[in-house]
Amino acid sequence: MSELLRRLHYLLNRRKLDAELESDMEFHREMAANEGRQNFGNTLGLREHAREAWGWTWLDRLLQDLRYATRMLARLPGFTLTAVLVLAIGIGVNVSAFSLFNLVALKLLPVRDPVSLVRLERHSPENIASVMPYPSAIFYRDHAKTLSAVMAVLGVPPMEVEDDAQPTSASFVTANYFAELGTSPAFGRMLDPRRDEATDAAPAVVLSYAFWQRRFGADASIIGRTIHLNKKQATVVGTTPYAFASLGGEGPDIWLPMTQQPYFVEGSKVLSDSANGSVRVWGRLAPGITARMAEQELLALTNELRRQHPKEIWDKEYIHTDPGGHLQVMQREMYQVAAMVAVLTLLILVVACANLGGLLLARAVMREHEIRIRVSIGASRPRIFRQLFTESLLLALLGSSAGMGASEMRPFR
Repeated sequence: MSELLRRLHYLLNRRKLDAELESDMEFHREMAANEGRQNFGNTLGLREHAREAWGWTWLDRLLQDLRYATRMLARLPGFTLTAVLVLAIGIGVNVSAFSLFNLVALKLLPVRDPVSLVRLERHSPENIASVMPYPSAIFYRDHAKTLSAVMAVLGVPPMEVEDDAQPTSASFVTANYFAELGTSPAFGRMLDPRRDEATDAAPAVVLSYAFWQRRFGADASIIGRTIHLNKKQATVVGTTPYAFASLGGEGPDIWLPMTQQPYFVEGSKVLSDSANGSVRVWGRLAPGITARMAEQELLALTNELRRQHPKEIWDKEYIHTDPGGHLQVMQREMYQVAAMVAVLTLLILVVACANLGGLLLARAVMREHEIRIRVSIGASRPRIFRQLFTESLLLALLGSSAGMGASEMRPFR
């Protein structure tokens, strides 16, 4: 305790103690001169040794180094600004690239149990398709025991809402889509399998929060009203919450029940066409089931589909599952592109560091005279090294802060 109090006393009174130390050393220097001893010793070195006995001198030295580094960098604003910009570009590009990859492929969507979601894709030795026929999706939904739910999404050309000349993006989804994602409506209700799944159910539409604000002025009375989509009547049953996250990264303006697709798109055979893939399909793994177990069952179901529709199902076709709870499903070729982008961004950082190293080396040559003077008056090599390291660390902190700030201004946060 006494040692701690002594060090605290030094921290609180270090200026007074430094003044007393300087006065004492001046007195001893005069005494040595009066006694005929000309070599009193290195004053700065002796003062450093004296301070060591007080303790916690590392904090005082750190503050001194930081103040000196700040003054040195401020004296050369051109060099400092160039070094900070070089670092900011290298770090900012890398942070932005990783943030984008994290957002697209690593970060889970804010939906219910995103880990159990899988994206179903058709594969064969010769073919790959990210979509499948709607009847196939319904067959898997009705027969797969390893999947607790199957959701299908169909993107369509923009639809006309009321008499608005501006086209409106739309998606048809199975009626369990919102329930499986755990989405609660901002107003009204979401699509309900018990009310909206039947082909003879009343046409219903769910508005996105942004579209509800933009097109209908955030008017809550729109819920329950009839609007016209492609000149067909539909009842607005609800709006999604503000932060709703769609599967696949798409954010349409409106969602409609899949079974109502022929009503809005006359002549469409999407619901009955077993030959052409048109819908993207997600499944939710049943409790205790792995993706590999689901693929084995889906293979058996695909073989059964081939027996029923030999012309529509590819030879040796199987269903491949990918993690589906992300903004984007990463294909093998997409990982190759991501790896190339990662290498390029790292090269940018390497070039930035090399350029910064060249700048620091050139500045070190210019400071050779200054360093010689500091050595001649008693500065030790570790002290000089620590001072130069502090300046470099301060530059790194400034460059990193600028790089992080630049990356935060990216448009894909």
